[in-house]
Amino acid sequence: MKKVKNIILLCTVIFALASCETYKDPVIEYSPVFPLSGEWIVRYINPATSDTTAFGTLTVTNTASNSATEIWVRKTGTTAGGAFTVKATCNVPSLTFSVTNGTNTVLSKGVSVGTCTITQGLVTLNGWSTNSGYKSDKITFKLEDSRKPGIVYNAEGYRRTGWYDDEP
Repeated sequence: MKKVKNIILLCTVIFALASCETYKDPVIEYSPVFPLSGEWIVRYINPATSDTTAFGTLTVTNTASNSATEIWVRKTGTTAGGAFTVKATCNVPSLTFSVTNGTNTVLSKGVSVGTCTITQGLVTLNGWSTNSGYKSDKITFKLEDSRKPGIVYNAEGYRRTGWYDDEP
């Protein structure tokens, strides 16, 4: 019996030592347009009437070519002219983006619904104080949608944190 106990003890020690292998932290690979890319909670303000829309979702992603100078900007919902998806140019080191009369790739009956112009697009790292008490990245830009000509919305918002208190 003593021999069996010694074998079990030896196997336990071997398994314990073998399981202490350490691994390096995984390397996180970001797209070439990070930190511009991400999911943003944004509100749109009509300066002519001071009307402010409720917060909505804006998604900024890299293009299929994985270019460091182009992004897709996608807004869902019906506020501030409605949904749009437009390709914009960006400058990652200066955290800026813009597009003039970019084709809105959202389709209605197979036809583009117009164009969008985004100017003064800027991301400010840790520029927004969230409801949960932490800092998040801030995004600001001016938006003109051809479906609402002459209205230039001021857009401002923050990177989605995932915290319940920060949700709109």
